[in-house]
Amino acid sequence: MPALVAWESAELAAVPVADFIYRIEIIDGLDTSSSDANLANMEIRLPPEQEARLAAIAARDGRDVNDLAQEAITRLLDDDARFAEAVKRGVAAADRGDFVASEDVWSNVERILQS
Repeated sequence: MPALVAWESAELAAVPVADFIYRIEIIDGLDTSSSDANLANMEIRLPPEQEARLAAIAARDGRDVNDLAQEAITRLLDDDARFAEAVKRGVAAADRGDFVASEDVWSNVERILQS
């Protein structure tokens, strides 16, 4: 059974095609008239070193490789969303004039490094 992952308003499935090759299938929710349509045929090919590392983690933890791949994709998407939100907050703070001058930042860094 394919691993399902929610992405924005879409549901995707990572379907094993062969050892360590996955095809991402759109289950529901993406606008296929846009560039999102390219995801419908996406395959993930891993270099041999990454295949070996992934297999070793799966064996060590008694988990399915597909589950690990889904977890990694979910972490990437979550990290990307957190980063985008932090950038928005930073831009909004700068727009309000709520920022620290670079010389103050560097003096704080130097103070921390000397302690």
